[in-house]
Amino acid sequence: MIKLVASDIDGTLLPEGQRDLNPEIYDIILELKKRHIPFVAASGRQLENMQMMFTPVADEVHYVAENGAICQYNGEKFVLSQFNRELAMRIIHELEKFPDCKITVSTPNTQYIKSGDERFYNFMTTHVRYHTTAIDSFDSIPEPIIKIAFINWETHQECYEHFKALFEKEIRVAKAGNLWVDFISFDSNKGTALKFILEKMGLNRNEAIAFGDQQNDIEMLEYIGKSYAMAHAKPDVKQHATDIAESVEGTLRELLEKGL
Repeated sequence: MIKLVASDIDGTLLPEGQRDLNPEIYDIILELKKRHIPFVAASGRQLENMQMMFTPVADEVHYVAENGAICQYNGEKFVLSQFNRELAMRIIHELEKFPDCKITVSTPNTQYIKSGDERFYNFMTTHVRYHTTAIDSFDSIPEPIIKIAFINWETHQECYEHFKALFEKEIRVAKAGNLWVDFISFDSNKGTALKFILEKMGLNRNEAIAFGDQQNDIEMLEYIGKSYAMAHAKPDVKQHATDIAESVEGTLRELLEKGL
């Protein structure tokens, strides 16, 4: 019996290139609620951004944000992980050697980018719709760092491979979407955050299902008893799931019709 549904957003609920969710998911979330089945949105995105995306049903959703560093359960926010400061600064300073890599540094309350890049600031605030703070130096960030990421429009694969080789023994380097790369603590990911929420609810992993499509979904797909990789996912992601789905909405509609 399914007692919890979790889903990634980008590339899973939200097709590449789109900014708004299919409104059908809101109706499905409400139908799940009627059957006492909570819905968890699990993403590398900022918590406030995720809540905005689910505005019509925002209070009916639990959230795993920043790749599991933060979660919100029953309206209460929990910071589950933060970076070792020395490691964070080494990653950031190495990233700064690559001008094509646009860096974002997340904290529990905002996301920092470097001052002086108005185009990137507008991209993050207007297109991505993140709460963003421009700062002269990442060294002066006053809060705990919970995620580092970069977007690269020109040499994405090359930069991903470089940073993976450089830091993979210290931190997980994972693709998140077609252009983003996330640095994720080994002890904090979507899987560990879902484990936290399931324990709060008194459920086990075999009473849940999850959907994902990228490398930053792997731990979640592995942990949850029945997991769906999206049909367009790469083979290295699909091998960690138990099933394949063409769409989250379509799969959940089928399951609802069958009584879950």
